[in-house]
Amino acid sequence: MVRKLKTNLDWCVKNTYSVSDDINFGRCVNHATKLTCSMRVNEVIFNGKQLPWNFNFNQHSTKAKEDHKKFHDELINSISVYPIVHDHSIIYRINSYFLINELKKVEDMIELLRKKIITSSYFGPNNNIKKNIVSWPVGNWHGNKSPGRFDILRWNYFNETHIFMQTDFENSRQLIGITRLDIDRVLQTAIDKINVDYKNELKFNKLINGYLKFDASRGMDYILDLSLINANNKLSYNKQILKRMHINKPLGKVDILPVPYVTENTRINIILIVHLSSINNAVKFMENYVEVCMEKRDKTSLMLVLIYNKESPSKGSDDIYGKIKTYALNFTDQYKRIQSKISWLSIRLPSISSNVIKSDPPFKIAVADLVVQKFSSESLLLFVQTDAILTTEYLNRIRMNTISQWQIYCPIPFVEFHPDLAYADELKKINIDLNRNHGRYDELNYESISFYKIDYQTMRKMNEDYIPITHGDKDIPNKMTIMSDKNVIHSIYELFIFYGKLHVFRAVEPALKIHHNVINCTDELNEYIRQKCVLSNSRQIGHRGQLAKLIKEYHES
Repeated sequence: MVRKLKTNLDWCVKNTYSVSDDINFGRCVNHATKLTCSMRVNEVIFNGKQLPWNFNFNQHSTKAKEDHKKFHDELINSISVYPIVHDHSIIYRINSYFLINELKKVEDMIELLRKKIITSSYFGPNNNIKKNIVSWPVGNWHGNKSPGRFDILRWNYFNETHIFMQTDFENSRQLIGITRLDIDRVLQTAIDKINVDYKNELKFNKLINGYLKFDASRGMDYILDLSLINANNKLSYNKQILKRMHINKPLGKVDILPVPYVTENTRINIILIVHLSSINNAVKFMENYVEVCMEKRDKTSLMLVLIYNKESPSKGSDDIYGKIKTYALNFTDQYKRIQSKISWLSIRLPSISSNVIKSDPPFKIAVADLVVQKFSSESLLLFVQTDAILTTEYLNRIRMNTISQWQIYCPIPFVEFHPDLAYADELKKINIDLNRNHGRYDELNYESISFYKIDYQTMRKMNEDYIPITHGDKDIPNKMTIMSDKNVIHSIYELFIFYGKLHVFRAVEPALKIHHNVINCTDELNEYIRQKCVLSNSRQIGHRGQLAKLIKEYHES
C-alpha cells in the first residue's frame, strides 16, 4: 500500500481540497489502492469512534449514567477515535481515560483475588480458618518471623514533629525532608479514609501516637492513633474520639538498573592531604602504599597535598615536610620502571589556623578544586585519610563502584576503637579485625570518596555562582568564609548530593579500615561541624559495654 501511495503522491497533493486531513488522506488511499474503508477483515471487526464536532470530554463524562455507559463501551472497544481537533489536551484526556479504565480493571482483579484467598483459606492445613490466618493486606506477605531476640524488627515511635529512638545512638530526630513528607502523606491517607467511611462526620484533631516499621520482605507498616472530633453532633462536639489506623505500604516490583560496563584496570590517583601534625602517619601510609600498590604493580599513583602555614619553611633542610619528600623521591626512583610514582602538591595557607582547616569541610572542597587541575579529565581520583589502611580489595572496589558520568562512591569505613579498650584483654594486632570489640562502621565519616575529574568539574560548574571555585592558594580564606557563612555544604559528598546529577553510592565497606585517631574539635569551627566532630570522637572510643566496664572499674578503684 505504501508503494502505491508513493507512485500517486502527485495526484494526492493536487486533490487536497478538504479542510480535514483525515478525509484528504482517505481519498488518497482510496485512489491509490482502489480499496474502500471496511470495519471487517477476515471476520474480525475493528470499531472506530466518531466524536461530534462540538465534543467536550469533561462535559460528556458527567452526563447521565446510561449515556455515559454507552459512550464508555463504544470508546473502550474502539481501535481509533476521530476526528481529533488541533487540541493536544484531548489526546491527553483520552489517554488518561484509557489508563484509568485499565487501572480499575487491575483493582477489580486484585479485589477478586483477595476474596478468593479469604474464602479458600478454610481449605488450608488443619482445616481451621482461625489457624490459617490470612495476612493483611490480603495477598501481601505477612513479614519475616525473627529467629531470635536480636533479629526482631522494632517499631519506631514518632509524633507530628520528631521520631524517637530510631538508632542506638540518638534519642530523637526532627522529621525533615523525605521522612516528613512520607509521614504527612500517610497521615493524610488515614484522614481521607476516615472521611470516606464516616461521611465527613469526624474531624481530625491531632496525632497522638505514631509507629512505623520497615520489613524488607513486606514493606513499611504504620500504626496511627488519631484524635477525632464529631463535627456534626453539637452535643458531643468537644468530646474526643480515638481511632487506631493500620496502614501498609507494600514494596513495589524490584527493578535491576543497567549500569555502564567497568573493569578493574583503571588507574587510581590517590589523594592524601597531609598536615604538620600527621607527618608520621603520612610516612606509615606511604609505606603501606608501597607494599600494597608499588610492589604489586597496581595501576595507581599517589599525590601528597602538603599544607604549609603562612610562616612555615618549605625549602632546604628546614622544610617541615623534608622527611616526606625524601621518602617520596626514594620510593619513586626505586619503582620508576612500573610507572608508579609518589608526587606532591604544596599549598600555603595565608593566615588561617591549621587547627581549623584540618577539620573544616570547606577547606577540603577548596583543596579538591586545586588538586583536580593537575589531572586529565578521564582521571579517577580517590581521596583518603592518613589513618586508612590500603588493600587491593578496596582499590578494586573503588574501580568497580566509581563510574564515569554515572556514579561516585563514598564508602563507610570500619573505624578502630581506642586501643586501650579494643585490646584490653589481648595483644594489639597490626591488622584490624571486623569485630564489634575492635571498632564500628562510622556513618559520620565522609573522608574517603572517589569520582572522575570530569564529573567533579561538571558538578562544580553547576554551583560556581553559589560556591566559587578555588583557583589558587590565595583564594582559600575567602572561599572558606563564603562556604562557612552559608553553612549548607559540609563535605565533597554533600556537594555531589546537592548539585550533582550522578548516582551517589554510599555503603559500608569492610575492606576500608581506619586506625583510631582523635580529631581536634576546636572551638573555631562552626557549631554544626564542631558538634559532628565531638559526636564522631565520642563514638570512636568504644562500644557501650566497654565504656560501662571502664566506668565500673573507675568507681571500684
